[in-house]
Amino acid sequence: MMNMDARIKKHLDLIGSIFPSAISSVIVHEEGDDFLVLEINHGWMFRFPRNVVSAKALQVEKGFLAEFKAISPLPVPDYRYIGGDFVGYPKIIGTLLDMDVFREQSVQSLNKIACQMGQFLSSVHTFPVEQARRLGLTEGWDGWQSKGFRHFQDVIAPRLSPVMRHAAMGCIERTMNQPFETTVIHGDFSLEDHVFFDEKNQELCGVIDFADVTLNDPAHDFQNIVEYGGEGFFNEVMEHYQGVPDPNLLQRTRFRIEARPIFEAAYSSMFGFDERYKDRMAYIEQRYG
Repeated sequence: MMNMDARIKKHLDLIGSIFPSAISSVIVHEEGDDFLVLEINHGWMFRFPRNVVSAKALQVEKGFLAEFKAISPLPVPDYRYIGGDFVGYPKIIGTLLDMDVFREQSVQSLNKIACQMGQFLSSVHTFPVEQARRLGLTEGWDGWQSKGFRHFQDVIAPRLSPVMRHAAMGCIERTMNQPFETTVIHGDFSLEDHVFFDEKNQELCGVIDFADVTLNDPAHDFQNIVEYGGEGFFNEVMEHYQGVPDPNLLQRTRFRIEARPIFEAAYSSMFGFDERYKDRMAYIEQRYG
């Protein structure tokens, strides 16, 4: 405790004041840009927003999960401790479904995963939009996606070579001009970060981090599905998907995958993540230069 970051010490003092057992173990998860997560006694997760934007997102997430958890076919965070600027929930036990874990699975296991993903995304994408709005969900992360692309166009694109600028702006145009029916989306359905896999039972066992839940294109939630398993796995997921029939969903998903580094470069530039900005711009230069 003597050398502990003062911010973490403050959070632990708060947890200690409400937690029924002595704190014997603390694991600090600092990977995320928006939340600091403290794992307590290997069984509880406490999330604290890092900035005003994530604090606002947490308020929306709390309201949404309070209603969504009853209909979700997969376990989601069950907030037992709720404060003005934090939440705490029992840890979802499992292995994050990164690419290595995915590739190790048998055909039978992948079929089950596809079924679970289809059912889960159906429950998210068919959540009533008006009900979601009453809970505080906004369109496109309160306009952040559009702001990001405008920032790229106005601030970053002028610095690029004509060839790179034309290619990048064409990618943005293809993404933004695709019509879609607005639904509730998870917003950050990153398999390696937020989807858990039970290796013993060979099945998904939970989805976390709904801080990016918003109203937008359901294609956004299919990006990792296409990246991991290609069109074949996407089609398997769709066999169990009960959202609105959409013949252009795969195409829009591919457009979003292509545009993601551009948005991430803009986001990193806007929020001062210099190393990530350099990384994304290096990718863009390699891709379009």
